[in-house]
Amino acid sequence: MNEEENINPLNQRIFRQPPIIRFNQNTPATQETEEETIEPIHEPSLEIVGTAHISDKSIDKVRETIYEKKPEIVAIELDLGRYQGLLDEERGIKREQKFDLKQLLKSSNLTVTIVSLILSHAQKQMGEEVGVKPGSEMLEAAHIAQEVNADLALIDRNIQITLKRTINGMSFREKLSFVWELITSYFLGDDEDEEAFKEEVEQLKQDDTIKEVMNYFKEASPGGYNALVHERDAYMAYNLKSLEDKNVVAV
Repeated sequence: MNEEENINPLNQRIFRQPPIIRFNQNTPATQETEEETIEPIHEPSLEIVGTAHISDKSIDKVRETIYEKKPEIVAIELDLGRYQGLLDEERGIKREQKFDLKQLLKSSNLTVTIVSLILSHAQKQMGEEVGVKPGSEMLEAAHIAQEVNADLALIDRNIQITLKRTINGMSFREKLSFVWELITSYFLGDDEDEEAFKEEVEQLKQDDTIKEVMNYFKEASPGGYNALVHERDAYMAYNLKSLEDKNVVAV
């Protein structure tokens, strides 16, 4: 018997859990708080809520689902860094970041940094158009998780690793095309009214639209698709698998 079999005699795969945030639930017991306390339902279950990051309807759906399912754990599609960033923005906290252009130009992550900045600005711009900040549905999920006494699991992979692997998976021509599309969409975006744009955002949540977009991306850049979609899906599925004995709502 080898060492692995000795540790795990049933030869079952052991899944490590993702980072889990347990909110402070030690509120002094009073008659009023006892009446309002929501107890999670302790039955293994998984409910996945499909969302768009700048959709007010997604926020409503997240809220309704968590209240209805009363999960033990709310899993969100964020890593620790992005979650902290959303919390800081919500609280009006601006963390100083020393910008060193010379060091940045020497860095092997130059392309990743540029793409991150463009994507971030593009999301904020789209969010302003529909009146919803990017990631609002994730913050709502975290807030409602605390209300229903659920833990919060951060199941996504570090965004810098994902972007770096995505870009490294692209050919030189694919990288040029990708960056050009980002730049043109950022600076030369079409002028359209708010309601039309909101409808487009909601349409992106439809299964047929998602498949169409993913198939286009897969054909345009197989390597980039593998890192951005397939690897991340596998990473998050692994994390959800580690929570299979819990009542989970994944956003």
